[in-house]
Amino acid sequence: AFHRLKSQHQQSIMDSTAIELCIYEEKDFERYAQALRELQQVEAAERLRRTIGDDMCVVCILGETAFPNNDSEALVQALAEKLGAATSSKIKFMTTGMCGVQKTFAEYCGDGSQVINLLAAGESSSHGWGKDIKMDTDLEATKGIFSLVGHAYITVEG
Repeated sequence: AFHRLKSQHQQSIMDSTAIELCIYEEKDFERYAQALRELQQVEAAERLRRTIGDDMCVVCILGETAFPNNDSEALVQALAEKLGAATSSKIKFMTTGMCGVQKTFAEYCGDGSQVINLLAAGESSSHGWGKDIKMDTDLEATKGIFSLVGHAYITVEG
């Protein structure tokens, strides 16, 4: 009876160790997969920067998809007008094609030639301003690329 109890106890320890090992390996796999996704985003951001032009300064525009504060819309309009008129041809403004802050900025930023809309696969811009660049990535990966490609980021209501 003692031998059988000892064997059951050893089996129990082996089972719990195996479960811990599986969890450990699963966590390693998840970390590896996350690292791979991040590396792919870095590589995609580097390719995008080369496509835009290595000598270009990229300013990413972020913000809410609506204006809860009425003053914010006027601020974005004025900011876009001033930046669009005052910047050189070596500056591009990047959005992800969203409504609200990004759409307003794109509409008021000169003739739209300085605006780039970075879009996920299957997505379209919410406005007709600027040049659309469609990535072969899902929305989360495209957001990750957007977070890496800019030299500067302007955020309003976000």
